[in-house]
Amino acid sequence: MMSARSSFRYAAGALMLGALAHIVGHLMGPETIGFMGAPPDVVQGARDGTALYYAVMIAIIGLLMGLAWLTFKKTNHGVARFCLWVFVVIFTLRGLLFVAFIPAALNSHYGPDPAKFWFHFCASIFVLTIGMSLANGLWKTRAPKLRK
Repeated sequence: MMSARSSFRYAAGALMLGALAHIVGHLMGPETIGFMGAPPDVVQGARDGTALYYAVMIAIIGLLMGLAWLTFKKTNHGVARFCLWVFVVIFTLRGLLFVAFIPAALNSHYGPDPAKFWFHFCASIFVLTIGMSLANGLWKTRAPKLRK
């Protein structure tokens, strides 16, 4: 099992990688962000260059970078820990979606775009590792009175 420090470092690095992936997806264009799973209205917003699209992109990138910063920050502040626990749940539930891909993979039914299928399968596992890593770090650094 990873130490709390290793767990937090992995999670922070993975969150920064996620933020970078969103930046690269934006730079590559609307088709790429569609491939990465953005809803059609977001893809259209990217094509049109709407303010809402840019606000959403900045918010996602800012959220991922903010979470990465929180994992590096040495604090036992309750609000920060609560926020991280909320995202443990979100990332873990989102990551568990890889299970939905298993039947299709076993039957070799990858849909019209196998690359997109495997991208989302691997992305789900990656997101799951972030959730589990954050959970491990938070669990190992909980208050001493809760460790008994």
